[in-house]
Amino acid sequence: MEISELRQLLRKYGALDNEYRLKAVLLIYEKPGISFNELARELGIERGLLAYHLGVLKATNLITMNPRREGRKLSHYRLTEEGRKFIEDLLSNFKRFQKINYNKK
Repeated sequence: MEISELRQLLRKYGALDNEYRLKAVLLIYEKPGISFNELARELGIERGLLAYHLGVLKATNLITMNPRREGRKLSHYRLTEEGRKFIEDLLSNFKRFQKINYNKK
């Protein structure tokens, strides 16, 4: 693995080391195309703060935003292909670690 690839991977992990961003990514994973307003409601976060956190996730190429017109302009979020694979790998690894019994001798 090249240093640049490793740094990109570390940026992704760093971006998810925040409760709001991690929850946002998981909501977007579960509900592709979720709107900005629905994300704000489900996370219980102010819209300005949500916009900041979504900007961090977009900068790491985990999510993408698709503006749509439905009477008014709304932003809808999806994981990028790279983001989807990253989250699926992360969840898969998490499930494996949950099965380990560290108290076993």
